[in-house]
Amino acid sequence: MTATPKRSSDTKVLGCLGGCFGLVVVILLVVFGTLYYSLKFGRFAAAPRTDTVAHLGGEPALLLRIAPDAPTAFTPAMLDAAGASTYNGGIFRMFRPYEGTVVVSIPPGGAGAEIAGALSMPRGAAFLKNYATALRPELEGRGFKITAMNVEGEESGVFSIFGDVNLPKEAGPLRAEAWPAPLEGAAPALEKSHFVEFYFDNRNGDGALAATAIAQYGGEGGEESRDTGDPIAMSLLSQVRIIKGLRFVKMAWGAIDFSPSGDLNVTTRIAAKDEVCAMFLMAGLGNAPAEMKKVLQEAKLAMSGDFVRSGDSIVGTFTFHGVTAWMRDWMNEYNEEYQKSSPNWVEQLMQP
Repeated sequence: MTATPKRSSDTKVLGCLGGCFGLVVVILLVVFGTLYYSLKFGRFAAAPRTDTVAHLGGEPALLLRIAPDAPTAFTPAMLDAAGASTYNGGIFRMFRPYEGTVVVSIPPGGAGAEIAGALSMPRGAAFLKNYATALRPELEGRGFKITAMNVEGEESGVFSIFGDVNLPKEAGPLRAEAWPAPLEGAAPALEKSHFVEFYFDNRNGDGALAATAIAQYGGEGGEESRDTGDPIAMSLLSQVRIIKGLRFVKMAWGAIDFSPSGDLNVTTRIAAKDEVCAMFLMAGLGNAPAEMKKVLQEAKLAMSGDFVRSGDSIVGTFTFHGVTAWMRDWMNEYNEEYQKSSPNWVEQLMQP
């Protein structure tokens, strides 16, 4: 009769010790997990934001800046209102980049183009470098060669990548013929308040060469050259089309933003060489909005806006209505079709 309380007391002690041991194991796992993450992937606490445009510096011919944390940025919450709190306060926000910038510059001589990119992240910059290193064979080829990839210190949270693209030998002489002397004026100014913002500086023809470099890397030579990874020999006709086609443009700027109602707003400003060039550009752009509306109508989307010319300047302001609603409907239709076509693995496993 006296042995039962003793066994009960021993059980409680063992249970308490087991609970304490389990708690210690959990604490050790958290501590060592945090240490491992910090050593392998960089700092665990959020890194400060870095201005990636200033970080890359220089005077590029092409610049593209994306800010996923901008007030007008697209977020998954636009497609699923129920997931707004998860996106804004969960793991997405922990790793969501502050901003990223890609620039294309033309060094003196115009024999090639330099492409650089920088991504400012609160966490995971070192992990991104490891991932990009593994994908290096896929990123290179088609005339593009990576020269450096690095994380600018553990505290910065900035991943940078640099590379070169060889330009066709005819590109330089074509540029010299179309731009015998640089045009006056300053490069377009960035506002840095948009979801997506870009500019194109073509005052001395560097913008045209940058566009040629992008076409070179994009596979203008065809799928065969993409598969082999060999440098692509662009046709002389393609070079002439790009360089001559941009000879009327002095510079351009544009921005893309989402509105709270789910519309996509696009604004662009084009500065031509002179008023006559602006008239030529306007003649080419005149039918573009009407043609775009026809294409969008087939996709059940609506667009409003147009190009307006004033002197040597052209401004385009457009709104694509209900874009996020269209994306949400498309995703729902895709998920329904996928569920119908994909096998039900649970039911298959339950079958005898």
